[in-house]
Amino acid sequence: MFKRIIFCGCSNTYGHGLSDISYPTGKIDYSKGPSKKGYPNKLAEMFKSKVINLSMPAASNKRIGYSITRLEELGYDPLGPKDAVIFAWTWKLRHASFRHEWGDEIYLHANHSPGSHSRTKVKASKAWLKFRAFTDPDGVDLMHENAVWMHFGNTHAKQFTNSVFNIAVGNTCPPELLDIYNVRLLRDYTQLLDAGDKALDGSHPSESTHQVLAVDLRERIIEATQMKKLTRKGDPKCKN
Repeated sequence: MFKRIIFCGCSNTYGHGLSDISYPTGKIDYSKGPSKKGYPNKLAEMFKSKVINLSMPAASNKRIGYSITRLEELGYDPLGPKDAVIFAWTWKLRHASFRHEWGDEIYLHANHSPGSHSRTKVKASKAWLKFRAFTDPDGVDLMHENAVWMHFGNTHAKQFTNSVFNIAVGNTCPPELLDIYNVRLLRDYTQLLDAGDKALDGSHPSESTHQVLAVDLRERIIEATQMKKLTRKGDPKCKN
């Protein structure tokens, strides 16, 4: 069905805590790259497609939306009509501050605490959260900012392929806001991942939970693809 499936997401899509890339404590061995036991590889195997996983632990929706633009820069072939793109959107209370080149960025979010992150990152996160609390106490602007980057990722990908799909793996923007930005989720998997079995780190989803997600997502992609074909057949502009 698809030549390649490109995944853009955070640690839940990277495979944080899965045994092939993690130490027994759950800490990631980044030298091994994204896990091959997560739902991206399981889903690609179901479709007999190649998998490209551009995900990164702690990624914000800003980072996720922008990552699809880097495909060629990272040495992959350009995005094309036979490819599928899956955006796995994350928690809205995250922010990536790009500095200089791509990859040189500070991830800011509420979970940055002493002992698990550098002092600079903790200090920056606290300052950012304080600024947000003052300027955007209800989080309305934050949700729109997230939705803008989600729209950006979709708009870029849809220039090259009709097979662009969105899911949520963290507490992201509400559907009614995403509708304004023309971003529609196939499903919000946040509750599934929270309730499912955990990986080695005791926080991220286990391989069995990844399998459940992959099976469900496969059915939703097939259904959405069939609906798109029917819509195009009924559109006079699509007829030869």
